[in-house]
Amino acid sequence: MLVLTLSCAPSRFLVSKQTLAPSVQETAQVLQLGCSRDWAGWWPWAIAQEQAFLEANEIKIELQWFDDYYAALAAIAEGTLDANCQVFNDTVEMESRSVNGEVVVLVTDYSSGNDKIIVTGEIASPAALKHKHIGVERGKLTDFLLTLVLEKVGMKRDAVKIEDLSTIDAATAFVAGKLDAIVVWQPDWLVALKRPGSRELFSSKDFSGSIPQVIAVSQTALNQKMDAVQFLVKSWFKSLHFINQNPDLSREIMLTHSQLSDAKFEMFSQGIHLLSVDENIRALTPGNNFDHLGFTAQKAAQFLTEAGLLAEQPNLTTLFDDRPLRAYRQNDLGRES
Repeated sequence: MLVLTLSCAPSRFLVSKQTLAPSVQETAQVLQLGCSRDWAGWWPWAIAQEQAFLEANEIKIELQWFDDYYAALAAIAEGTLDANCQVFNDTVEMESRSVNGEVVVLVTDYSSGNDKIIVTGEIASPAALKHKHIGVERGKLTDFLLTLVLEKVGMKRDAVKIEDLSTIDAATAFVAGKLDAIVVWQPDWLVALKRPGSRELFSSKDFSGSIPQVIAVSQTALNQKMDAVQFLVKSWFKSLHFINQNPDLSREIMLTHSQLSDAKFEMFSQGIHLLSVDENIRALTPGNNFDHLGFTAQKAAQFLTEAGLLAEQPNLTTLFDDRPLRAYRQNDLGRES
C-alpha cells in the first residue's frame, strides 16, 4: 500500500495564465475537478498540484479543494464541476439526479480501515449488538458497512436500534454515553475512542474493496472533453509514480496539505489502499466480488433502494467508462517521468 500526504498550498511550480501564449489560453481544454481535502486516498492530488502535473500542452485540470465533502458532491450534481472525487455509493445514488450524469473512470482507493464500527466495552462480540442503539448516517457508506456487518453475523437490521446521525454527532453522542455503538469514518472514530473501554469491532478492512472511492466525470465532460479526462487519469498515476520514486518529499507535501500531526497522518494513510492500473482494469470489468465495481454497484443499489434513497434500481450499465484508463495503459504507462 502506498503511503500518502497532502498539501493545501497552491502549487509553487504551476505556470501562471500570464505566461501562457494567447493561442494556448484560447484553445485550452479545461476540466474542473473537485476533491475533499481530508480523505487520505485523495492526498496524491496535492502532489499533482505541487509538481505541476495538472497542466500540459493545451489541457488544464483546475483542482478545487473542498472542506465539505457534500458540497463537492452537490457541485458535480448541479453541473458546476466536470469531475469529482467521491465515494462510489454516492455515485450510484446521485447518477440519475445529476444534471449532466456521472460516469466512473477511475478508482482512486479502497477504504481499508478508515471506516469503523466502535462499540462500548460491554459489547464483547458481534452477537452482542442485538437490541443495541447504533448511531449511523442513514444511507451513507457507514450505513452500508453496518449492513455488511449485520449480514456477516446473520443478524437482521431490525434486530438493532438505529439512530440516524451524522458521523461527528454520532461520535459525540457515543462519548456522552447515549449510544452503544457507532459507525463512522476518519477522523471521527478517534473522537469515539475517547470513551473509556471503547474499541473497534469491525472496520472496512474486514470487507476489502467494499468501500471504493472513485473519480466520477459528468457525461457531458466525457463527451466534450475526452482529452482532458484522459489527461486527468494520466495525472493521477503520474502522482502515484512520483510518490513511489520520491517518498520523503511526497510525504512532506501531503503532510503539509493534510494539516495533521505525524501520528494521525500515518494512521489515516494506513487506512486506505491505493489501486494500481491493473487493479483499476479489474475493478472496471465484470466479476462476482468487491474487486469489481459492477458487483459493488449491485450491492450498493440494493442497499440504497431498501434504505429508501432510490425509488427503484438504477440502470448500472452506463455507470462506468474504462476508455480513459485503457488509453493510459496503452499510451502512457511506464512513461510517467
